[in-house]
Amino acid sequence: MISLLTWKLLKYIGLIVFSGSLAVVATGGQNQQTRWKAVNQGMGAGFLLLWIGGYGMVKSGGLQLSLSWLGYGQLLSILCLLFAYLSFKSTEHSKTILSLSFTSLVLTLIAMIMKDSALNLLRVTAALAILAAIFFILKKQNPVQIDDGKHPWFKLIAWSEALSLIALLFIYMPLKYLASINLDDGQGWFGWIHGVLQIIFILALSGLLIIRKINQAQFFSGLLASMLPFGTILFDRHVSKSAD
Repeated sequence: MISLLTWKLLKYIGLIVFSGSLAVVATGGQNQQTRWKAVNQGMGAGFLLLWIGGYGMVKSGGLQLSLSWLGYGQLLSILCLLFAYLSFKSTEHSKTILSLSFTSLVLTLIAMIMKDSALNLLRVTAALAILAAIFFILKKQNPVQIDDGKHPWFKLIAWSEALSLIALLFIYMPLKYLASINLDDGQGWFGWIHGVLQIIFILALSGLLIIRKINQAQFFSGLLASMLPFGTILFDRHVSKSAD
């Protein structure tokens, strides 16, 4: 069994990659390609490591995922990445949106460090952050122009999400419920990893919508695809053809 110290190390590596990439997004200036890679590849990879390491810590430490401070920490990390994507919606409000992203990151750290003692702060600020995200999502702006070709990061996430769902539905669940073979000793790793990849896919999908590489109909088609076996692979092929 992997030790608690190993999970902590993985989580902190993810946090460093995640926060460092956010700093690149904020300081990249007019080099939009570098900023776009930082939010996709850097923050996306950091997000994955952070959530997997955190889950390992929860399981190794005998904690419950239903703990309120864990939920707020997860929500705020999602908002942090969402605000980083929203910073590409316009140059006019980019700094304001990135300040909200950094605030969400700080609050994520507060949730990790202070836990239950910070619940009231987390409740209020999470609600305000959600309202701010909705405001900037709905606000009409001209997006930053990004030449991302066939979206290599999106392709990687789409295929990873699809393969994780296939493994969950056609390997893990049949063995568990039909043959009483539990591949993860009841720890829920298959479902958790798929869930994290699905969140990253939806955030990456939101990013493509923000920079207008896909339209709203395609966005909702992508959401539906993330719930179906092979769905995101087929959706990625559709998006790649549209980019030609």
